[in-house]
Amino acid sequence: MKVGRSAVLALAALTTGASCTMNADVTRWSGPDQVARREVGRIVRSDEGALYIERDGTGETVSVPRAEVHDVDHPGNVLMVVGGILLGLWAFRMTDSRFRQDLASDAPADAPPAHAVPVTFIFAIPGALLFSAGALFYARSKRAAAPFEHPGAPAAQ
Repeated sequence: MKVGRSAVLALAALTTGASCTMNADVTRWSGPDQVARREVGRIVRSDEGALYIERDGTGETVSVPRAEVHDVDHPGNVLMVVGGILLGLWAFRMTDSRFRQDLASDAPADAPPAHAVPVTFIFAIPGALLFSAGALFYARSKRAAAPFEHPGAPAAQ
């Protein structure tokens, strides 16, 4: 695998991951004809009867009653998937003993370079950062929505 092609793939993956936001996307039914509408924002809290969403850009908090909620898409899941793929690609490269030797800097001088350090910077570091950030955003949103999604659960602090 060439480093140039790896760099292009990594940049494409980072662009995909960066395109998702830190906000939840709540699809709600509203109106007499049950038209689907979206509320986009950060779930700040919830209770058994409603989600409370701070709208994106306005800072206004709106309440979405349980009867109107059709679906909740929590933020961070795309970042976790992209980060996991990058980490998986790096782990696959780690199965090559020449790659591991090159990374440890004790590869024989006559061996062709395995490009271990650049590949590690392209895959492992961004992968770990993307996965960690996605897990943080996802956990924060799920924690705020827990009383709504699991009635009887203790309120988020």
